[in-house]
Amino acid sequence: MPVPVPVLAFVLASVLASVLASVLASVLASVLASVLASVPAFVLAFVPAFAFVPEMRARRHRCYDRLLMTSRAWLLLAALVALATACTASHSGIDGAPIELDGAVPPLDAPRDDCPPIGAPRCVDTACCAEEAAAVLRPGCDYVCPSGFIADWECEAGPTCTDFASPCARHDECTLAGNDCCGACGAPTLDDVDPIRESRAEDHRSFVCPNPDAFPCPGCPSAPAPHLIATCDAGRCAERDVRQLPLSECNADADCVLRTRDCCECGGGADFGSLIAVRADSRGDYEALICEVGFGCPECAPVYPTDIEAYCETDGHCAVRFAP
Repeated sequence: MPVPVPVLAFVLASVLASVLASVLASVLASVLASVLASVPAFVLAFVPAFAFVPEMRARRHRCYDRLLMTSRAWLLLAALVALATACTASHSGIDGAPIELDGAVPPLDAPRDDCPPIGAPRCVDTACCAEEAAAVLRPGCDYVCPSGFIADWECEAGPTCTDFASPCARHDECTLAGNDCCGACGAPTLDDVDPIRESRAEDHRSFVCPNPDAFPCPGCPSAPAPHLIATCDAGRCAERDVRQLPLSECNADADCVLRTRDCCECGGGADFGSLIAVRADSRGDYEALICEVGFGCPECAPVYPTDIEAYCETDGHCAVRFAP
């Protein structure tokens, strides 16, 4: 912490006073001794030698002490004047007028304004981990979340929270879950599913179907829908239908290619319930949609079943079917 200018001025003035007082007293004592040494001998004859010499020595010492005390007093007074001048200057504006303060003066332990924003957590409410609040900066550049909030990386929504889609940071934290007790008959659509955090699948199931025994389900078969995917968008899980996206638009069967719904084609699922169809020149668009930023896939050629093919459906989007 920098030393205030008035305090520094007082310390320097005090040191200078002590040094100058000692030098001045020594010089004056030497001059006095020289003067006494030049006194004629006949003058000393009138004073008994046994009394004169000690008395002169005592007077010289007393004179030295008085000179030293007087010098220190004057220099100390000069230091006090300099200190008062420095204090007045430090509390005045450029033109000598008092500085006007906007608002209350912050306490000594108030946080500094030069604290970097690095390390400030994203604070979310402890109930659902969804509502956000700004982190509070404490002395020492220490960021903390306000009461009722916690850093998002350590927050886990409680069972009473009905927001099942947030927070998320990665695509693989999200999944799709049926929004009723029984699920759709046949292949589900976006209207039949909810995007949720995978870690809250049980809470979501209890919410949409609190009493399974009270809802008898029809005995209809279901079908996979690999073209329905879940992604993490802006901290919330979201649902998407690949067959409704521009990356699957087509004009002919030759425009479409098979692809696993997983991020990496090398090692990805290759069964009918894991394959989607995209336009041949949109493979990179799908990777950008489903893969994490900076994620690298192993390099190997994918192998897909020969009895499954991609084709252009009548709605103008690529689809998957068993080969005739």
